[in-house]
Amino acid sequence: MKTYRDNFPWQEKLSTARGAWRNGDFIKAQNYYEEAIALIEHYIGRDNIEVCIPLMDLAECTKSAGDNSQAEQLYSRATYVLASYAKNKLHRALNKEGKVLLPRT
Repeated sequence: MKTYRDNFPWQEKLSTARGAWRNGDFIKAQNYYEEAIALIEHYIGRDNIEVCIPLMDLAECTKSAGDNSQAEQLYSRATYVLASYAKNKLHRALNKEGKVLLPRT
């Protein structure tokens, strides 16, 4: 079943990257992950939460290829994006007095 995310221009690149990674072709996978991440950044922003999983997948692939230093940088960036997202969500959930704003039912 297709979802709205299947129409994003980076989905095909992510799918190809995951297939290459499963087949042990780390260089090909890395290239497709990098292309997909570049598209995500172009269309919805560098620090958008949508970039986290592809970044972590690229980090794992890079680690599998033996480049631990680059993998660590990718993990750090994914962690930064995720932490920023959580901080923004929390900030929106709090009022000026620091009390949680709950949605009305």
